[in-house]
Amino acid sequence: WGLNTNRLTAAAIRDEVSGTAVSSTATVPWWIWPVKTVATGVQGYAFQPDFSGSNICWDTNTNLDETPTIEGTPNSRPTNQHVTISAWVWVRPNDTNNVAGGIVIGQNQSWDLEYAHPSNPNGFSIMQQGFKADDATVTSGIGYSIVHFPAPATPFAGRWTHLVAVLDRWGVDANALYNDGVKTAHTSYIGNQKRAGRSNNADIFIGGRPWAGNSIGTYNGNYTNETGEVLSRCFPGIIDEVKIWKRKLSDGEIAYLAANPAPQNREPQIDAIGTPARTFRTRTAHVLAAPAVYDDGLPSGSSLSTGWVVVSGDALDVTITGNSVVFDQEGEYVLRYFATDGACTTYSEPFHVRAVSGGTIMIVR
Repeated sequence: WGLNTNRLTAAAIRDEVSGTAVSSTATVPWWIWPVKTVATGVQGYAFQPDFSGSNICWDTNTNLDETPTIEGTPNSRPTNQHVTISAWVWVRPNDTNNVAGGIVIGQNQSWDLEYAHPSNPNGFSIMQQGFKADDATVTSGIGYSIVHFPAPATPFAGRWTHLVAVLDRWGVDANALYNDGVKTAHTSYIGNQKRAGRSNNADIFIGGRPWAGNSIGTYNGNYTNETGEVLSRCFPGIIDEVKIWKRKLSDGEIAYLAANPAPQNREPQIDAIGTPARTFRTRTAHVLAAPAVYDDGLPSGSSLSTGWVVVSGDALDVTITGNSVVFDQEGEYVLRYFATDGACTTYSEPFHVRAVSGGTIMIVR
């Protein structure tokens, strides 16, 4: 979710996320819509859920579509062991909102990455809810883990920070947090240090969580202050470039994301093709096996074009139609397969062809 469209207003709350805003105006009358919920992002625009009140969040109308394992629904762990979440965040300095556990991104009653938990007011924490603890003998019963990670020497407030949370959905390892590409050791935790997640396939929310007035004071709802006022679960700042993978990213991949704030267009990738010389007869159509091509879908709105080109030999003597090639004259030719996304072009290894007009002659008497 790039969050770049500058149309995030109360009247027209739409973005490339194709989601809807969730508010609590019916249950908390002193909460009001902001005039805009858009801000300058790490590149382009970003979502800004930074105001007082209860909860406002961006409902992506998307879930992880996790398949449960054999333990049983709805509280079984997912088949895939890991999920990785990446986001750029900017914490507002001297925030005056009544925030506790402001959610960057989360899936209701399954997991979230949050800021300013009451037990970790200046750092980020990861919550995961499920039914298996780090005790291998525990096979039932809902529980949760909240793992706290400390604030760095340079505070988060007033600067862009890249965060990556690696969730172990099986509860084998403790959930991990990377801060600007570097893995951070946790300082403490609540509940079980290791807790499997459950595949409830709820919508993914950015910036907060749905309002649940009947759950005030519990973890699944909102925290309250010493006078009983409801505290917001909105993230007090700006969120940009949110990404999710249903696998565990490597340290190198995480370091790359931290060094590249916005999506970088990479050239298409072409599978290797055989390079030994082939002998083809002239004036005869030969079908070449096209290699597989992979692309990152960038630049946005572009389409991928592929085909064969002659890079050695007289191209005027070669007719190429799709993957069919005809050589009109004898000679040595070199072909390459190309793939272009309109901005970057990649070529395969050379494919050598010897075109001959001779053949086998049989004389029958």
